[in-house]
Amino acid sequence: MNESIAGTAKHYLLKVANEYDFTRALPHADIPESPKVVEKELSDALAKRAGKSSELEFLGTQAIFIDRLDLAAQAFAAATDIDVRDWRAPYLQGMIAQLRGDSRTAGACFAASLERAQRPEAETSLAILELSENNIDSASLHAQHAVEIDGSYEPARFTAGMLALMRGDRIRGDYQLRKAIELGGAPTLTTRFLSAVENSSAAPTSSAHPNPAGSPTTRIKAP
Repeated sequence: MNESIAGTAKHYLLKVANEYDFTRALPHADIPESPKVVEKELSDALAKRAGKSSELEFLGTQAIFIDRLDLAAQAFAAATDIDVRDWRAPYLQGMIAQLRGDSRTAGACFAASLERAQRPEAETSLAILELSENNIDSASLHAQHAVEIDGSYEPARFTAGMLALMRGDRIRGDYQLRKAIELGGAPTLTTRFLSAVENSSAAPTSSAHPNPAGSPTTRIKAP
């Protein structure tokens, strides 16, 4: 596998995984018109420590939209305590921790979410967490677990495919990325990675001259 493909695959996966809804786990919520209204409603809900976990998750998501990750973290933590059966609340709590660079808390929250329900979202996020610490083999195992839990979950297919490229497994990478595209919603550059893999495997090589003068090299422009 061309080293430039592997390196760019890692850069791109970490970039898209840093988007708020990469794993499609956030509850649907419109962008609030008034940040102050969200802050008040969330502060009132946190003070009462009552209601449904889904309501706190909704308000926490709105807090994300107004760049109040601190309030979002409080909302998801409270939701986690309110309903011990809800997998989403500890998962979202971990997602916020991951976005804030707190890997230890993120990992603990994702593990807690998996204890409540075996969901591909948590396994996919654990894969990203391991990748961010350069543990590619461990990341690949988590991504594969996510695919095994739900083969129709596009983020898991995409993550597994990109990690396969990083490990030099062209066949598995090609397969998983094609599946991600078939499912719909794959990140924009997925098709470019597939093309690069095809070009890389088709390019003539020689043990004496692995990149003869004039031979094309396969590169993807980093976004």
